[in-house]
Amino acid sequence: MNKAKAVQFVFDNVHTRFYQPVIFLPGIIEIEGRWHEATKNLADTLFKNIKGKTVLDLGCNTGFFVHEAIRNGAIGTTGVDYDAVAINKAKQINNILEHDAIFIQENIERYQPREIFDVTLIMAIYPPLRVGSLLKKHSGYTSEYFVLECDLDTTDLEGFDIVDRFLSPRVADQREIIFVKSSL
Repeated sequence: MNKAKAVQFVFDNVHTRFYQPVIFLPGIIEIEGRWHEATKNLADTLFKNIKGKTVLDLGCNTGFFVHEAIRNGAIGTTGVDYDAVAINKAKQINNILEHDAIFIQENIERYQPREIFDVTLIMAIYPPLRVGSLLKKHSGYTSEYFVLECDLDTTDLEGFDIVDRFLSPRVADQREIIFVKSSL
């Protein structure tokens, strides 16, 4: 990692409000995001067994979960988001961290992966989309499981193999984390 570029990025973005944390050196060079500690703890929970797996993050924003997956041993990571500014920041962070993640600016409902991923993340996308339709679309590109962070009233998951669910540590009164086994 280029520490000088990391410090410059933090300095250049001192007045920017980030939705997700930006972590270059944990506890030393980082930019606080919304629900900062809760988001970091969620990443620790999600990525306990990610080593050697490929990860697709739909609605990646600035790439926090992509980079945390890499820190925990994931390979072949890709993030997709419609927001050009967020994707540009994700690419800058990727360059500073010297990670090899791929970031693509595209609407996640239209995105067609060119490969199969072990894990697909769909975390707190806005506006809330029909999660079931995204799962159906991407089930052909996900070999192991999906991780969702979605509204508590999500009703379009009937017929999917839900293997675990718990309240989101970020907004527990509004969302939950759901692990869904892939049908591939």
